[in-house]
Amino acid sequence: MLNILKDKLILFSLMIFIINFYSCQINTTNPQTSVSIADSKHNGLFIKQYILKNCSDKDIKVEEVWLEKLWFNKIINFNVVKAPDKAYQLCFKLRQTPNMIFRIAKFSDWLIKYEKTEETSKSDKYVGIHTGIYNICFNDIVIPDTVSFDLMIRDKTESKKIGDKVGRLVFKISSNK
Repeated sequence: MLNILKDKLILFSLMIFIINFYSCQINTTNPQTSVSIADSKHNGLFIKQYILKNCSDKDIKVEEVWLEKLWFNKIINFNVVKAPDKAYQLCFKLRQTPNMIFRIAKFSDWLIKYEKTEETSKSDKYVGIHTGIYNICFNDIVIPDTVSFDLMIRDKTESKKIGDKVGRLVFKISSNK
């Protein structure tokens, strides 16, 4: 009887260790981003593809743009699964060229602000970066066919001023699905 209790205690301790190990190694708190359109499609998260319609900055080179379900890592039965949320995220890859102002290495120097309208947004939204992918979350069910962003340079002298608009970046839905 004592051996059975000891075995159960060891098994229980091992399970707690494994759960803690996975929790420390796998981000289950923050939303995640697929690394490409192919990855998004493979995981059943892909909604639609966008293409560059217009960009005022000639140094910005867009590699790919897609809309996918917002998702989180979850641990279910000791397996990591991608759990979709009700929201969506627009994801895009930019080639990190040396002359580009809006590259990841210079993230503290710039902002890419979603151009809000009465129909699409009630508050300011900004593009973030996750695992090298630029992304922005939409809680709306309907995402516009054309998505516009203001390119802004941060003002480091005034703490209350966000920055100056220096251009625009516009994506439109692709005819290729």
